[in-house]
This record gives sequence, C-alpha cells and structure tokens, in this order.
Amino acid sequence: MTFTIHQLIQIFLTICGSIITIGGAAAIIFKLIDRHRKPDKSRDEMIKKHTEQLDNDNKRLKELEDSNKVIMQALLAIMSHELDGNHVTELQQAHDSLKEYLIKR
Repeated sequence: MTFTIHQLIQIFLTICGSIITIGGAAAIIFKLIDRHRKPDKSRDEMIKKHTEQLDNDNKRLKELEDSNKVIMQALLAIMSHELDGNHVTELQQAHDSLKEYLIKR
C-alpha cells in the first residue's frame, strides 16, 4: 500500500482535526462539570462557617447559663438573709462563688 504525499497530508490533517475536536468537546464537558461543582464548594464553605458560628453561640449561651446560675444563687442567699437575718454562711458562699466567677471570666 502506497500513499502519495497529498494523501499523507490529508490523513495527518484528519488526525489533527479529530484531536482538536475531541479536545474541544472534553474542555466543554470539564467546564460544565466544574460549574456544577462550584456551588458545592461554596455550600460547603457556608456550612463550615455556620457550624463555627453555632459553636460560638453555644459557648456564649453556656457562659450566660453559668453566670445566671451564679447570680441566682447569690440573689437567693441575699433574700434568705434579708428574711430572717440568718444564712450568713450561705451568703458568704454565694459571695465567694460570684467573686470566683468574675475573676475567672
């Protein structure tokens, strides 16, 4: 089987054209896939950000609960002392726990 130069050039150009066509189609497919993945990436980043914010909120709520507990104990001790003049040790304990809470904060 013999080919002329003209035929060899046509075969070569056909192969190059095929490669270019396949490469162009692959590029379009990859762009479509990448566009589909971008919302996933932004959604994942948003979920991560919201998770961090929820963790911070949970920490703040726990701190508020702890402070409210200390304040309520101190208030109860003050009320008990005011009612009957006793409960001095409870008042001292409430004072100490409130002082400790404020120092550690």
